[in-house]
Amino acid sequence: MAPAPGVATAVAEPVAEPEPEANVEQATVEAAVAEAPEVPAHTHETVAEATTQVLVTGLTSFGAITSFKQSLERVDGVSRVSLGLGTSGEFIFTAVHRDPFDLAAAIRSFEESAQFVASNGQLRVTVGSKA
Repeated sequence: MAPAPGVATAVAEPVAEPEPEANVEQATVEAAVAEAPEVPAHTHETVAEATTQVLVTGLTSFGAITSFKQSLERVDGVSRVSLGLGTSGEFIFTAVHRDPFDLAAAIRSFEESAQFVASNGQLRVTVGSKA
């Protein structure tokens, strides 16, 4: 059937579909990665760590125990501190620290009157009394 005179007819032309935006974004990311300077896999140096048990006597309150632990955790060079109870009533603080490290000097920085005895990989500390 022919169109009526004076009526316009439209012919549908195929329209190209736009490429998905993900391809544009992917190309941008790939270009940025290609231009980025190469970064070595290990950007920070490895620090040797050691573990020392610190057996502490003379802590007479929960506040004193907590304060000692928190003070030890804040010392530069100490990465972790855990707390346990010894069989004789002493508190066992296990400190993970860089190696070498003067743990006695670190403790003396916040417990000036502390007395120390080191033996068998343990540091025995007496606080709160002057013997």
